[in-house]
Amino acid sequence: MRPRDFLGARIGLDDLFGASRVSLLGEKLSQATTTAERFSHMRTFLLSNLRPRETESVVSQAAALLQRDPCLRVRQLAARLDVSERHSCRDFSGMFGMGPKQFARIARIERVLSARAQGATWTDIAHATGFTDQAHMNKDFTAIVGVSPTELAIN
Repeated sequence: MRPRDFLGARIGLDDLFGASRVSLLGEKLSQATTTAERFSHMRTFLLSNLRPRETESVVSQAAALLQRDPCLRVRQLAARLDVSERHSCRDFSGMFGMGPKQFARIARIERVLSARAQGATWTDIAHATGFTDQAHMNKDFTAIVGVSPTELAIN
C-alpha cells in the first residue's frame, strides 16, 4: 500500500505487532517508574520488531539522487534509473504525494537554507544552487516556503 492510502486512517499497535506483544509492552510500561525506563521499554520493543531492510526501491533511489542533485531533470532521472518518465512520476507521487520535480524544488530550497546558514550571500547562493538568477531563487523560495528569503529573516 502507499502512504496516501493511510491518510486519516487509525491503525492500532495490535494491527501492526499483534495483541500479545502489545499487551506485554503495556504491562512493562505500566510497571515502569521513570520516563527513562518507559523509553527503554519502547526502544527495546521497536528494535525487536524491526524488519530486515528491503532492497532500496526505485523511488528511494530517485529521492536520493534528487537530494544530491536537485537540478536533475525528470528525463535524466528516469534514464539513470532505467525506468520511464511516466512510471517514475507515478510511483514518486504515490510515495511522496508530489512529483519528482516538486521534490527537487524543495531539495533546492533546503540547499538555499543551508548555504545561507553558512553565511553565503543571496547572489552566491542562487548561483551555487543552480538558479538562473536571484529573482528566480526568490520566486521559487516564496512559492514553497510562503515567504521570501529576506522575510524569513535568515541572517
